[in-house]
Amino acid sequence: MPNDTKRSVKGFFAFILVPLTRRYLKSDRTAYAGGLRLEVPAGVFHPTLFPSSRMLWTYLAKASLRDRSLLEIGCGSGVLSIKSALQGAQVTAIDISPLAVNATRRNAGAHRVDMTILQSDIYENLPAQPFDWVVVNPPYYRGAPRSVEEYAWRCGEQMEYFEHLFGGLGRFTHAQSEVIMSLTGNSEVEVIQSIAGKSGFQLELLVNRYSWLDGRDYLFRVHPTRV
Repeated sequence: MPNDTKRSVKGFFAFILVPLTRRYLKSDRTAYAGGLRLEVPAGVFHPTLFPSSRMLWTYLAKASLRDRSLLEIGCGSGVLSIKSALQGAQVTAIDISPLAVNATRRNAGAHRVDMTILQSDIYENLPAQPFDWVVVNPPYYRGAPRSVEEYAWRCGEQMEYFEHLFGGLGRFTHAQSEVIMSLTGNSEVEVIQSIAGKSGFQLELLVNRYSWLDGRDYLFRVHPTRV
């Protein structure tokens, strides 16, 4: 398909689907994600409407997580944390949204997994400790969040979310830590890479996949900059 046609198709579907998606997310939903049944309250990031969650749980499903400590930053309804706990990981799940924290607690209880679940603005309420794995599906649209729900989408006027994320990452990782982050063609990847570099980190591309909705979907490994 020619690039102009792809852009036209993408624009047409976005014009129709974005308003429909926003309306859909205003109601409580039940989602079936990665073999799990999850309750997704209105205002909590939905794990199956967008490719990012699926990319992450597919990647983690192939990882050796037993007895490994794992931190999920921005847990939403808890799909990644719960699946990781079922694989034997010692999970800490955090989210700035009390709605998301409560949803993760309920869903974790329904699947009978134990994990630490905290309401935290990234690392704000998290005691400093090294994790073997850190997983993040971040907000990446510029703009100040105007509601708790928008923290799942908006990363600040100057992308302050990423300044905070990379600025504190060293306190929660060790030399062998695996840090995995999803981004899309709609995110400002080069800007995010630059912000990471200022804190001594770089992004290594693991997955680059075409998406009619986002253009591209990416999975990155974040690791210290090699000297």
